[in-house]
Amino acid sequence: MLAEMLVRIPKLDPSLDVSYLSYEELQTPDAIARCLETDQLPLLGVVAVNLQIEVQAEVSLALAEHCARQSIPLFNYVQDYWPHHFEPMQQLTETYGVRLLGASPFILSSLTKDHFEAAYLPMGAQLPPKVKIDSMPFPKVIGSVGRLVRRKRFPDIVRAFCEGGLDQTAQLRLTLIRSHVFGSEQDEQQLHLIRQEMTRPGVNPNAIHCSMTPCVPPDYASLAIYVYASDYEGFSMTPYEAAYAGCPPIVSDIPPHRLMAETLFHDQAEAFLYPVCNTDALAERLRDEVETGWRWRYVKEHQEEIRDQIERRFSLQTTARAFVDLGHSLTPMKP
Repeated sequence: MLAEMLVRIPKLDPSLDVSYLSYEELQTPDAIARCLETDQLPLLGVVAVNLQIEVQAEVSLALAEHCARQSIPLFNYVQDYWPHHFEPMQQLTETYGVRLLGASPFILSSLTKDHFEAAYLPMGAQLPPKVKIDSMPFPKVIGSVGRLVRRKRFPDIVRAFCEGGLDQTAQLRLTLIRSHVFGSEQDEQQLHLIRQEMTRPGVNPNAIHCSMTPCVPPDYASLAIYVYASDYEGFSMTPYEAAYAGCPPIVSDIPPHRLMAETLFHDQAEAFLYPVCNTDALAERLRDEVETGWRWRYVKEHQEEIRDQIERRFSLQTTARAFVDLGHSLTPMKP
């Protein structure tokens, strides 16, 4: 998952040297400078994922200033774009010459509407290991992972799980990542809503497990279903990762998810989608899959084709090569 990573791509063979810095290494301007200076290789550029969103504003600007001073091209890889991001984005691009890269056609369209120039760069993922799938995991576990923000709609997932009666026959595992963006107040609000759903009369709370983690790759192979209920995503990588590991994703019908479903599942795409915010429809999809397992069998039967599609589109090497090609096509950044 690249949601909290800074990426350095040297001018050497991109398939060999792509280095990543964790969010914890980006807490202060000094830490950023140290991280960038530890690698003496000439850098083609630095990619900061969601620079204006995921990192504190003063640290974002310090990174931009440092790169401008060292004549290191800095690219902001935008996975989410909202109207309130306009001013920091404008400062980064106009003051420090930060170049924008869009993670999806939907992000490029949003940026263009606000008159930002951006180039497309395919999403890169640290894909989960290939696991030989012989039988569906048991007990049947439904999983989801993501930031504890409203648009991920984790309370909806819990409600659908319970309303579908799955708390009596299956398990729900939510891996929640605290938001560095909106702070603890929204975290607590979302946790409160999740607890409300768990404590409704008749619900078996022991079937629902929530864990808090800074950032963790999900163990998709242990899941029978991966569910993602977002009402908005600029780009959504985890459903691809789940399918790659052999776990069928059931996801909200938003443009990035529909693109994923049509790309991987072709004429069966509709069965992996449900109407946004419709917990009844989500409950029906989850219940149907728990009872029949046919989506899991479909993914298993088409595993090689699915993995090939994802590797060609979204491997780290694919992204690195695309970035190198993009970097060579651009004029050098002015100091």
